[in-house]
Amino acid sequence: MTYSLSKPASVEVSVMNISGRPIRTLASSGVAPSGASQMVWNLQAANGTKVPSGRYLVKITAQSEDGQSTQTLVTLQVAR
Repeated sequence: MTYSLSKPASVEVSVMNISGRPIRTLASSGVAPSGASQMVWNLQAANGTKVPSGRYLVKITAQSEDGQSTQTLVTLQVAR
């Protein structure tokens, strides 16, 4: 997954099933720099099992050091 930040921020990426139930939380270590960044999801749930094919929701939340926060929600199609 690729995202872009206008300034450095702490980023958390959460994967949910289409009904909004949490599947896995991916977190970057430390503060991500401004500009384009990537986060890799190995298509596994938090318990280590492979997720089935289908549509998932991905929520990306970023919070800068001065407290500004933003989030976005996108869909992701997994095909096996």
